Amino acid sequence: FLEKRGDFLLLEARVENDSRELSTRLSEIKATLEKFKTAAENNPQITLGIVDDSDFVRPLSESNFSDSISYGSRPDTSVATLKVKTEIPENVIDSYKLAQMLSEFVDSIEEEDRTKITTYDEISVSVVDPFQYRVQVIKQVVSEVKMVTNGLGPEYRAIITGLDKELKWVRSGDLNLAFYLPYEYEIIPDTLHSIQRVIED
Repeated sequence: FLEKRGDFLLLEARVENDSRELSTRLSEIKATLEKFKTAAENNPQITLGIVDDSDFVRPLSESNFSDSISYGSRPDTSVATLKVKTEIPENVIDSYKLAQMLSEFVDSIEEEDRTKITTYDEISVSVVDPFQYRVQVIKQVVSEVKMVTNGLGPEYRAIITGLDKELKWVRSGDLNLAFYLPYEYEIIPDTLHSIQRVIED
């Protein structure tokens, strides 16, 4: 695992409306999103993103309100999903106050008519461009495997698989993320020049 400090703390907020008419639902959700946008403009510590229909997070703006509102899980409901985030300062050692600030920001937004705002308790950590760490993770894997083969001596070598797989990460501690590749390696005698594997369907 390669551990790196996160760039942002992030809270997801679901903005849902169950008015009978679709036009009313859209109007009331847009009004609520506008309140989010105005509040964030008055709070430089807050950045807002909205999840579009491709699950891509875009900066919240009036131009993408409609494109990011979808049907909810229940009949006659519509929903928009926001990502509310704040930058993690270098001098901060835990997430408590930042998480509290995110929650208070969302709680301060007035719900328009039949619109309901729901947040999820878990605060997540994010980084800008996580794939920038791929090369470092590969170097770490190679170094670890090399340490094993060095301990065994020149009569053995390693075959590593999985370095071409997608980079993954999990939360590690309060403000960090741990990056990794789902790799495997096999130790073989140096006299063995090839191996065969059975690929199962």
